[in-house]
Amino acid sequence: MPRQPRFVIPGQPQHVIQRGNSREDIFRAEGDYHFYLEKLAEATKKHECDLHACVLMTNHVHLLVTPRQEHSIGKMMQSVGRYYVQYFNHNYHRTGTLCGDTSSEVQATWKESERQTGSVSATVSGAYSSDGVGSDT
Repeated sequence: MPRQPRFVIPGQPQHVIQRGNSREDIFRAEGDYHFYLEKLAEATKKHECDLHACVLMTNHVHLLVTPRQEHSIGKMMQSVGRYYVQYFNHNYHRTGTLCGDTSSEVQATWKESERQTGSVSATVSGAYSSDGVGSDT
């Protein structure tokens, strides 16, 4: 079944979730997180997205992003994925996609107000326990 089209309104915050295939790990070592964050920072700048909050779990990612253009989020995630998957596959001697099946499509939901944005930011940040370690739910 084809994925649903993304509903993106420039200037409106979006909660983006990206999962590994079959919820498999997409981060295995500390260096993986650093590389992903480096590529995410480059992509947000290049593709005109404002990143408000970010949580990297072992098998998925939560982002709170405001796109400035209609296709900003899609291009940002494509750019991050292009670099990160090559990095991950090289480091872990594997081939293929990392986040490519239906269950791992980027999910973006429109957030209607500043209050909701704050709530989502708290939810995204709250995915971490007090010791800074995320749970993989």
